[in-house]
Amino acid sequence: MKGAIFLSMFLATTLFVFGQKMDTLAKKGLIIKNVAGVNMSSAKELVDNLSASNEFTTLVKLINASGLANQLNAGPITFLAPTNKAFEKLHAGTIDSLMLPVNQKKLVVFLNYLTLAKQLNSKDILRLIKAGHGEAMLNAASGGIIVARINADKNFLLTDENAAQSIVLRFDIEQSNGILFVLDNVLLPVFK
Repeated sequence: MKGAIFLSMFLATTLFVFGQKMDTLAKKGLIIKNVAGVNMSSAKELVDNLSASNEFTTLVKLINASGLANQLNAGPITFLAPTNKAFEKLHAGTIDSLMLPVNQKKLVVFLNYLTLAKQLNSKDILRLIKAGHGEAMLNAASGGIIVARINADKNFLLTDENAAQSIVLRFDIEQSNGILFVLDNVLLPVFK
C-alpha cells in the first residue's frame, strides 16, 4: 500500500514538474528541433545553431571565411543550408576555389544566394507557389532568383539559376533571426 501511495505521488510530482517546464517553454516561445542529431533552438542565431552540428561543417567553414557571420545572424532571413553530403556532390575543387582570397566576392555572392532577404516559412512558400500557378520566384539577397515548386513526391523542389535542383529535407527550423531550410544539394548562382 505504501508503495502504491509513493508511486502515485511520484507520478503526480513528475507530471507537475514536466508540465511546468513545458508551459515555461511554451510561454517563452522557445522551439527546439532536432536536426542531424543536434537540438537547434529558436533562441539561438543561425550561425550558432549551424556551428553546433557536424552536418554543416563545410557550410560553417565557408561562412567563417566569408566574414558574413554577423550579417547572417541579423534578420529576419530565410537561409537555405546545404548539408556536408550536398557539398560532396559538387565538382572537385569547388569549395577550395571559393575559399581562395581571390574568390572572396564569389563566396559572398554564393552565401547571399542561399539567403532570402525576408523570413518565409513553408506555408508562405506554398502560398506563393499556389499564387504563381505551380511555381514561385524567391528573391535571394544576392539579387538572384531561386524557383520553388512542389514535385510529384510532394516535396519542396528548389531550382537555381543553373537549372540544378535541390529537395528541401527539413523546413521551418526557427532561429532567433529567421528560418532555416536544409537542402540535399547545393544551389549555385550564376557568377558574373
